[in-house]
Amino acid sequence: MKSRYHLNGIDWVVQALHRDSRNAAGGDYHFFIAVELNTFPDPAKLRECFNRITELFPPVQGRFCRDWLNLAPYWKTAREIVECDFKYIKVESDDGIHDELEKWLNLRFDDKAPLVAGMLLKKPDDTAVFACKFDHRIFDAAGGEKFIELLRKTWDGEKIEPEKYMLKQGPWLNEWKHQFECGRTVNRVLRQVSSQGVPAQLCDHNNGTNHFRRIVIDGDDFQRLLAHSDNIAGPMMLMPYLQALIQNGLYEVLKLRGFDNPFCLCPISVDLRGMGSDELFFNNWSMMPMYSHGADFHDFKSVVEAQKELFYEYMKNRFPYCLNRANMLTRIVPLPIYTRFAVTPFHGTAGTAMTALLNREEFNSPDLFGCGVKNLYHVPKIPARPGIGIFMNRKGDSLNVTLSWIDGVINRFELEILEGCLTDKAL
Repeated sequence: MKSRYHLNGIDWVVQALHRDSRNAAGGDYHFFIAVELNTFPDPAKLRECFNRITELFPPVQGRFCRDWLNLAPYWKTAREIVECDFKYIKVESDDGIHDELEKWLNLRFDDKAPLVAGMLLKKPDDTAVFACKFDHRIFDAAGGEKFIELLRKTWDGEKIEPEKYMLKQGPWLNEWKHQFECGRTVNRVLRQVSSQGVPAQLCDHNNGTNHFRRIVIDGDDFQRLLAHSDNIAGPMMLMPYLQALIQNGLYEVLKLRGFDNPFCLCPISVDLRGMGSDELFFNNWSMMPMYSHGADFHDFKSVVEAQKELFYEYMKNRFPYCLNRANMLTRIVPLPIYTRFAVTPFHGTAGTAMTALLNREEFNSPDLFGCGVKNLYHVPKIPARPGIGIFMNRKGDSLNVTLSWIDGVINRFELEILEGCLTDKAL
């Protein structure tokens, strides 16, 4: 039976980012989610659950294709599902866990294997970290959390109905007028951003190994961060507030490098999934091009207000939605050509840094594989351009911040500055 999952506008952008990453030394465009467990699960049973769930969902193994008649791009599933890559490793310390995860982050997926993989790391105290890696072409961050929830259900013996999670949609070839209307909104915003100047870059030759650093803001520190956000930005304005902190940190780094009044452009991804959506596969996110100038940083409150104004503007004109729909029009363009434009829309760069906030938990169970869940965090593999990203996710009463970068983009001292700008408001 033919199974076609037609790509939406953001899927097409991700295909371009994947191709751009593959052409650089870094390899695939993917991410992993790490779950810290307070005890150690049975590796053999976990491997069985992994293979059982990948058999239920054919999209985990496939490739990009085009319809020969209308050129609409779609994901063609494989006829035979092979076993997924699953590793079990014993480590001696938290540093050992970090080293293993960082090496794993830099490994490509096998072209013939499922585009999801697992790793279980056991510590001497019988606690564990379970990590799950996803190819970004078929999973976004929220979809990754949903996959882990399905692994939990499989472990617990619950029945899974695959049809609920694999929503096939058509090629969207009959709504060109609407897509052009959305395109006008997108062009207007991008012209506004482009008129601000050339975004400052931390590095323009980003080919090398990916690294990451995790910051956990929890307990009283997290409550203080929320209080600062409510006081300065207002209720429910955590995203613009965090974005202002990031812009502030980048400005400090750029100032040390001798930039005069730098223009910081930090596209932030936003979740387009509706509440209660069961859709598992492909990309249901979009982005907002948040930016600021060095001249704004004489007063942090003014930076926050600028981010809020941009946020309100993008929500009013439905920019994230329009970006998704407008990119439908570009799918006919050959991917090698489209890649040049998709990853370099602003004067030859994707911006100063990529950012994201997953403010809603798609996996919120207190246990996984019969073990208590201590925390869950996301680690993205950053594309060569811009070579640095900051991913944030909420987990209960804590905020996980992951700094991810490519060799040569930022040094250790500058990372401390960036980390300090994010944590100082919580101390």
